[in-house]
Amino acid sequence: MFDDFLSTRIGMGKSQYTSFLILSLIEFMMGFQEIFQALLIRILKTEWDISQSDQALLGALFFIGIMLGNFICSFSADLIGRRNILIMSQSSSILVMILNSMAQDFFFVALCVFFYGLTFGVSMPISQVMVSEIIPVQVRGIFLVLLQFIYILGILYVITLAYFFLQSFDQGDWRGLLTFNIAPASLCLIGIIFLLGESPRLLIYQKKFEQGFMLLDRMGKSNRISYENITEYEKTSIINDRNQIDNQVKTSVEQFKGLFQNYRITIFIWAIFLMYNVISCGLTIIIPYLLKDADSSFFFMFLAYASELPAILTVVFLIENKQYGGRIKCTNYGLLLILIIQLLLFTFKTPFLIAGLVGLRYGNRIVWSCLNALPTESYATAIRSMGVGAAQGIGKLSGSLTPFLVLYLYYQSNYLPFLFGSILCVLGIIIMNFYPIDMTQQKLDSQYIQEKVADENMKYNNQIYKN
Repeated sequence: MFDDFLSTRIGMGKSQYTSFLILSLIEFMMGFQEIFQALLIRILKTEWDISQSDQALLGALFFIGIMLGNFICSFSADLIGRRNILIMSQSSSILVMILNSMAQDFFFVALCVFFYGLTFGVSMPISQVMVSEIIPVQVRGIFLVLLQFIYILGILYVITLAYFFLQSFDQGDWRGLLTFNIAPASLCLIGIIFLLGESPRLLIYQKKFEQGFMLLDRMGKSNRISYENITEYEKTSIINDRNQIDNQVKTSVEQFKGLFQNYRITIFIWAIFLMYNVISCGLTIIIPYLLKDADSSFFFMFLAYASELPAILTVVFLIENKQYGGRIKCTNYGLLLILIIQLLLFTFKTPFLIAGLVGLRYGNRIVWSCLNALPTESYATAIRSMGVGAAQGIGKLSGSLTPFLVLYLYYQSNYLPFLFGSILCVLGIIIMNFYPIDMTQQKLDSQYIQEKVADENMKYNNQIYKN
């Protein structure tokens, strides 16, 4: 009933566009943070002459921070609210940026990198979760993908600023680059405080019905001049639907156990996130190194990441197409492309570097745009933040080890990481072919999820019994 009310009575309008703008700015700043950390590691290698192990440690601390932040988010956002989490994480992020810009030694930088990752990890799942909860089902997938578009703009923004603040990949005014971006981060915090409301879906699933209904009415009046307040019949229908859902708002421990009610969904989500974070995190770390080796400029880094913009358009076209696309098929398209390009990079090396990086970033964005939708849409509202945060956190567990592995392979042979990555792509395609549910054009919290997963679990258990 909630999705029907959201689609037909509330519609898509000013209230969602305003919220989406604020959530997009959060994604924009996260794009900045990711690339800034990769550039910082490469610069400090030269500026402070840090060792290979210290380079890997900085990368690992960032991803460990993200992992812990994801888990903090997953255990708290469903209980204390999406908006409150965003206010705390964004405030902390600004403080860390100020402290990092004043760092004078490796230990202090390492500490700031860790806490930067922590605030990044706390914010990461929330924007996706909130978009999935306030956008009508007909265009939900498209807006989830558009968040990725804004994320890429944040990446291109920091690479553009690098032209003005950095002389090359191994020297420049990284403190000035960081300080310059305190202003947009502060603007983001102001938007969260004064313009972003709580998720009405969460309020209803927390049984804060009156608050949820008031917020829905406010959204409706903002979207449509002719909107009439929610009726008693509609309220009763939404409350009844809420009370029929098995996944009630529980303690954090009970929520975590709830992830395994449909255990095959959780196992497959964790497996694909563990696998693909190695590829994605490794690629982020190694790009500045390879471009420096090839004596390339920031223009080619910009070109590589800019290729993710048409990738977003590709996903927008395919993600809601149940026949030729959808979440799972699009993910496999991206993985297959990355597999082929990594093998070509390992074979042809530097002459193929720029074209290869363009292709890898294109495929990477296709994969991430679809993967991010999996936990967001596969779990019930009462455990959605838990599910998304746990998936992101588990993924960053492998991501935190990736800098050690990738830099070790890189220092053995510059292009050896791509051979390892191609093996992981094969594994990823196998995992996605067995994923039990595709939520393309399906309502959140629908009975379809329960029935589909129960059917898949029965088939799986019967196959084990026969064997």
